[in-house]
Amino acid sequence: DGLERKLTCVCLLSDEFEGGEFKLLNQTIELQKGDVLVFPSFLFHGVMPVTKGLRWSLVGWMSGPKFL
Repeated sequence: DGLERKLTCVCLLSDEFEGGEFKLLNQTIELQKGDVLVFPSFLFHGVMPVTKGLRWSLVGWMSGPKFL
């Protein structure tokens, strides 16, 4: 279809967990329950392991034509 992911959107839905820090590039992003983070999908990102409880989040992507 010629489309690619442009933006990633993450909403944190829970706060009763330990660990699970969100990493974006070389930074730890401190998210609170209800926070929404939107960033370019091509940036290196990830979540550290949860050590206690459950971490719930909602993730979505916005797509569009390929970058030139």
